[in-house]
Amino acid sequence: MTEFNVNRVSAAHSHVDSFNAFIDHYSKHVVKRIPPVYVSADADYLKYLFNPSEKPHYVQISVLSLRIDYPTRPSSECLGSDTRMFPRHAKSAHTTYEAPLVVKFGLKVPGMAGVLTKEIVVGFLPIMVKSKRCNLDGLSPKEMVQQGEDVDETGGYFVIRGNERILRQLIVLRSNYPLAIKSENNRNKHALFTDYSIMMRSQCCDDGCSVSNILYLTVNKRCVFRTIVKSSVVLIPFGLLLRATMPFMSDDELKHRLLEDALGDVELTVYYHRFFLDMTERDPLLSDIDFKENRYLYRLGSACWTQIQQYMPPGATYEECGAYLLRNYVLLQAKTNSEKFDTLMYMFKKLIKVSRGETQTENYDSFAFQELLLPGQIYSCILKESLYMALLKIRSIYQAELIELCKNISGGSARRSKRQVVEMELGSHDPKQLMQQLLERAELFSYAVDKVGPDITKKLHYFLATGNATTTHFELPQSSGLTVVAERINYHRFMSHFRSVHRGSIFAKMRSTEVRKLLGETWGFICPVHTPDGAPCGLLLHLTQFAIPVTDADCSGATDAVKSFLRHQGYHVDFTGNEAVSQFWQLGANDSRRIPVLVDGIPVCNVPMADAHRLYNEIKKAKRHGTFGLKQHYELVALPDSKGQYTSLMVLTYPGRVIRPVRCVKTDIIEWIGPIAQLWSTIAVNEEELKLSHKMLDESNIRKSSKPLSTSEAIEKYREGSIPEPKEGTTLDNVPVKYEYVEVSPTAILSVTAALTPFSNHNQSPRNMYQCQMLKQSMGVPYHCEQFRSDVKAYRLLFPQKPLVTTQEYRRMKYEDYPTGINAIVAVIAHTGFDMEDAMIINKSSLERGAFHGCIYKTKVIDSMPPNAKIREGQYYFNNTNHLGSKIIPSLDKDGLPSVGARVRNGTIICRVEARERIDGGHHTTDRVEKYHDEDAVVDQVTMIGASDANAADRAGASGLKCNRATIKFRIVRNPIVGDKFASRHGQKGILSMAWPAEDMPFLESGITPDIIFNPHGLPSRMTIGKLIECMAGKSAALHGEFQDATCFRTYPKQMKTGNKWIDHGGLKGWEERGGRYMTEEEEAAQTEDDVVDYFGKTLLQAGYDYYGTESMYCGILGTEIKTHIFVGCIFYQRLRHMVSDKAQVRATGPVDAITKQPVKGRKNRGGIRFGEMERDSLIAHGASALLQDRLMHCSDAHTAYVCPKCGSILSATITSIGLTSKFQVSKCRLCDVKCKLVTIPYVLRYVANELASINVGIKLHLSQLGVPIRL
Repeated sequence: MTEFNVNRVSAAHSHVDSFNAFIDHYSKHVVKRIPPVYVSADADYLKYLFNPSEKPHYVQISVLSLRIDYPTRPSSECLGSDTRMFPRHAKSAHTTYEAPLVVKFGLKVPGMAGVLTKEIVVGFLPIMVKSKRCNLDGLSPKEMVQQGEDVDETGGYFVIRGNERILRQLIVLRSNYPLAIKSENNRNKHALFTDYSIMMRSQCCDDGCSVSNILYLTVNKRCVFRTIVKSSVVLIPFGLLLRATMPFMSDDELKHRLLEDALGDVELTVYYHRFFLDMTERDPLLSDIDFKENRYLYRLGSACWTQIQQYMPPGATYEECGAYLLRNYVLLQAKTNSEKFDTLMYMFKKLIKVSRGETQTENYDSFAFQELLLPGQIYSCILKESLYMALLKIRSIYQAELIELCKNISGGSARRSKRQVVEMELGSHDPKQLMQQLLERAELFSYAVDKVGPDITKKLHYFLATGNATTTHFELPQSSGLTVVAERINYHRFMSHFRSVHRGSIFAKMRSTEVRKLLGETWGFICPVHTPDGAPCGLLLHLTQFAIPVTDADCSGATDAVKSFLRHQGYHVDFTGNEAVSQFWQLGANDSRRIPVLVDGIPVCNVPMADAHRLYNEIKKAKRHGTFGLKQHYELVALPDSKGQYTSLMVLTYPGRVIRPVRCVKTDIIEWIGPIAQLWSTIAVNEEELKLSHKMLDESNIRKSSKPLSTSEAIEKYREGSIPEPKEGTTLDNVPVKYEYVEVSPTAILSVTAALTPFSNHNQSPRNMYQCQMLKQSMGVPYHCEQFRSDVKAYRLLFPQKPLVTTQEYRRMKYEDYPTGINAIVAVIAHTGFDMEDAMIINKSSLERGAFHGCIYKTKVIDSMPPNAKIREGQYYFNNTNHLGSKIIPSLDKDGLPSVGARVRNGTIICRVEARERIDGGHHTTDRVEKYHDEDAVVDQVTMIGASDANAADRAGASGLKCNRATIKFRIVRNPIVGDKFASRHGQKGILSMAWPAEDMPFLESGITPDIIFNPHGLPSRMTIGKLIECMAGKSAALHGEFQDATCFRTYPKQMKTGNKWIDHGGLKGWEERGGRYMTEEEEAAQTEDDVVDYFGKTLLQAGYDYYGTESMYCGILGTEIKTHIFVGCIFYQRLRHMVSDKAQVRATGPVDAITKQPVKGRKNRGGIRFGEMERDSLIAHGASALLQDRLMHCSDAHTAYVCPKCGSILSATITSIGLTSKFQVSKCRLCDVKCKLVTIPYVLRYVANELASINVGIKLHLSQLGVPIRL
């Protein structure tokens, strides 16, 4: 029975689980974070601000709840009773895979007990495939196949108008971690700021949204807190913010909290005392505002009133405004003001220590202080923005109704306006009372909700279709490029999208390389190989194969779990989460060194520094066994200072963190660690390093316990040989080290794609990077459900093969189900000159037998209704018959569509649509036809999709088609031709330069002719030794009938003796390593491993072939033996999607650039053909100077200009007219006053001359005619 491949399915788990967290957690709690809107009939709020006892009349409109249903289809589209909608329905019809979104709105009048509610289906929300709201969730492999999907369909993407799109995982600052920054950019933000700051990206667990909180140190040693409200910066004095969080804390207690870490440090004590005096002495003992509001919240609210006013109810006070700011924009992860106070105090003390040099600064470009913004969090933020914008539109409708009512009351409107929704009886009622009644009317509330409901999901559809997010009220790191198409060029390309992470589009335009650097903190988390070359290099990264992002959004029990653990360890934790302040003064200066324990940036307890190491080990042990409610994904961090002493213990639990597995040496079980914990952990790469390090550590301990030798004694023993010289490769630079962990696999630093490269540790690193890109560009098998797919463009290799040489990751993922190439016999020989540079010669007979044959599938989507036509019942339909029932267009079927298997070419009619209109009481029928505009193809599949059964009034908002639709899939045969691109698995790409007849190909003694001839000059310059080893390994696999393992960093067992002493003792390499001698018997017995070349060389010897795989070859033309042995083997080759048929381009004239006057680039833009340096070198070598001038100047940007023959300037020439008729013009140099000469130059030269002139640099040209210089 077919089963799921768990390894393949788990590649998209971070996307699917994140969207599930949105469904289970964010969607239920996001409504609590959406601010309500208020509508009042009284616009004069200022008088209520100064008189809080009087409150204006207003209504509050809010979102109470939302519910996401399952995707369904209209009953007219279903054959039976099953109305479930599956992704294949949306893919086939090129629609969106979506489910109804039900939102409940509420209208509340302050002072009244009840709430008027209305629950409606506001639209259809796009659903992620394989999520909990997808109908594929929970299906068995057999049921998956029945629903038109692959068995191992990963999901993790959205189907938007038939296209598969995914949400990008963005690299952002680590949430809820106080990051110590030292940057000169701080001074540019404000004149009073210094270089030091503490930055915290505060994330709320309710909706996944975040806000940036920064604490700056000023030049007068005071602090300013910064937050962002609706894209505007709010600066708050830190002392005011601190007192506002705990307004009823006494001065003595505040002083104690400031000084509790400063005992024994006079300078720090004096500073804290001065800071305390600044906060207290400037505060009056009593003020007028104290009788009305809290003075600190009042001052805080007055400082941010401009930004917060829009979210406050009419008549709100400054105190309420300050409380709203604390609740929604200051440290969102802290739920109470007490937690906010403790966190602010910790940030403040860390800032002071950083400025004094006691704590190290941290780099926000380091991956240790970064995490991922998950798809579920982005989706939640966009939905939150859309719901709030709907509330604002409801408020606008209410305000418009109030204006219309005022016009009617004042008599300005003679008749009822079309904009007026609710008709009010004016009578003799008070106008203010009438407006209040209007606001409370259920009819107006129902109308407004129905009006704005459909706009909620439109924003989400637009966001997923374009990737543009227009968020104005909630913070996102970028506003574009958030979604991309999950291309299925092959299966590897599709899977790599789910493991990719992006640094952000804003960094692509930066000229600094800091964000692109590969730092050591990324070890095991970010693949060092899998990143594209060019502009996105270092920005578009990929997670390693074992690293996973944390998606658990429920963090509510983390603090309780840590407190429970601390109580079990004997620490007293009070209700506020800190030890009692009274105990602090009973301690001496030496005993007062206490460090905080933080959970998501919030201090929960202070513990003695002497217990920190023991406590850290105990909490790791508790997490390892899952006791006290500590989860496996929690990240435990112990930060040491410059002296190696712990300064804090942190427990990080929020989603977005990236963790990876390592094996604990003591317990031999798997633990999950994060990038910060990895900085202070010792991790061995493999078991060999672990054993060697611990062995050397034990020997060093024995040496330390024995009597040390003097220098003369040590030299004498070394000369006698008592102290052997260490062998090369048996010592390590960083040992002896007591390792805590060991890697799960040596290849854990590589991504899934990078781990597929065979023998990658023997290649030059850039070649491994190139292979990661070429593997994703190769033709293969993108999916198995071909008959249920109608992709706009898809590639398929018709006869793929399983590679003979594979890696462990290839077998673990079972990628043989989606192969991307064939095993080819390759001869490394220079043959006929057609294999120069990267070109290759392919056996023509191999191509005729089907090698590298492929095809392209293209789908044409045709709607029966024109794009701008109005929806009318039964007006547009496909038809190809007249009233007699005979065909109108012979090449089409009677349904107006082509038959399957029909051949089409450019200009062929592929469908006919009729439109029936009513004119003068009768029916008039018109028709239109669609033509095919592409290369010759075959109709592979025709699908008819009918419109939904919704009526004409509701069809505009219905989830389905608005008219009949047809999809026609064409199959274009693309067999290899000269100019197509191929590549091996080692980053060496080349084009097919010649299909050589088999009778003229060189052949082996056995009669085998190679499939590919590769030039040997392409190997030394590229340094792809792995390709040579694969050639030997592939040949060995073919001879012995066994697949060979080419996993990176693997070791090879020792082969049996060959009888050749030189080979058995390691050849030249072993001879040089041993200093020019053979191995002794002891050394030979101790050797348990072979070198990779020895291993495969000996297997070839066992099969009767040469050690290196070389063979004698014969010339196919002359029949004579080639005098040298030729390196021949089996290499897995890929055919890339870059084909000359898609790139053929011809241009005489066309668009040019407005600045340089040169042709624009791009085949789609009718641009010019690129003429690069290699093409220029070819023309120079052939002596075709006239052709070179024609291509680079006459057909590009030829320009006539006047040049002064004396000063050589092209900028000083002026043109003046001669005579009264002005028919004759002459050019003179305004500097030299001589006549200028007219020459032809590239226009870009004039552009460069003007650019250089702007920086006071001139260009001087020397003129000559027929080789004679022109001089004046």
